[in-house]
Amino acid sequence: MKLKDDFFQKKLYQIQEYLHAEELDVLLLFNPANIAYATGFFHLQTERPLAGAIPSEGSPLLLIPLLEIDRVPDYAEVEFYFDYPGKVSRIEWVKSQLERRSLTTVGVENSISLSSYEVLSDLDVYRTSVISDMRQIKEAEEIALISKAAEYADYAVERAVYHTKEGITEFEINERTRMDVSERMLEELEEIVPVQGGLSGGLVCSGENGALPHALPSSKKIKKGESIILSFGAAVGGYHAESERTAFVGSPSEKQKDAFEVMAEAQRTGGEAVKEGEKCCDVNEVCLNVIREKGYEKYLRHRMGHGIGLQGHEPPWIEEGDETVLKSGMTLSNEPGVYMPGFGGFRHSDTVLVTKEGGKSLTKYPKDLNSLII
Repeated sequence: MKLKDDFFQKKLYQIQEYLHAEELDVLLLFNPANIAYATGFFHLQTERPLAGAIPSEGSPLLLIPLLEIDRVPDYAEVEFYFDYPGKVSRIEWVKSQLERRSLTTVGVENSISLSSYEVLSDLDVYRTSVISDMRQIKEAEEIALISKAAEYADYAVERAVYHTKEGITEFEINERTRMDVSERMLEELEEIVPVQGGLSGGLVCSGENGALPHALPSSKKIKKGESIILSFGAAVGGYHAESERTAFVGSPSEKQKDAFEVMAEAQRTGGEAVKEGEKCCDVNEVCLNVIREKGYEKYLRHRMGHGIGLQGHEPPWIEEGDETVLKSGMTLSNEPGVYMPGFGGFRHSDTVLVTKEGGKSLTKYPKDLNSLII
């Protein structure tokens, strides 16, 4: 299950329209997700510089190390160097390939590194967010992949709940769950598109570890009476989704119930605020205000959420500093959290599609307290 060639041909046409309008010869991309989106070339990032160049006319050009040569799409042109670091800077080499084709008025990503920008700066270089902007609005084909990834993310939570019991380690839960999901994906999907970090995986944070929003699975053993955050993602066709639930090993205490319900109310409120035409910063404020007004502000550690697609975290950001207006086709995470040091963490996350009717959750695993008592 992956995007077809006609998707990338459509993107090529859209990018070239932009280049003509802005009077640019070429758009130069280094971000792996941007390269994948614009050319259909998916790769795992290493120390070897790799670039995608979209000229205002003709086919996309991939500027790559030789070891990637056999994976280039048929419709792309290619130039390669042998390996890294080489006797000549590989960014200098990229520049020389553009100059050889008289592609000297160049659009570059806003995220380009300072060192790369300095090498290219004797060309006529302009920063642009065009690919990032395009990626925020998902096409029907992309939404289908994210929706399928959401099914697998929900399945991961289901399997993690199954594996969770007193005495098992966080690491074991994560690894057993990851293998369950990978095996199902290999059975059901005709083709696997590789992504950085693998097809599935997540965070399993129990008890006091749950108070660390990005605590990695550890050798800590699960204890009865603890809360546990089961946070899992999956990727289909290169596109990500995430599903996270806070569960309890045995009956929760009143203190745990109260924190859980505050988090759950904030997440419901945030989800209801996701509407076409609303600003990301305003949605974030409505969501997090629930936690503040319930007296839990000191346990806040992060925003409501972020965009999700070819990357697990990508624009827009559901945060006070992002005034992006939500539009149909955007996909977001909705994941406010409450983190109480030394006690536990409480977070649900859903992958949400923005529609004209409001936010539609693509992840479906139950979120009510009774369903999450193990």
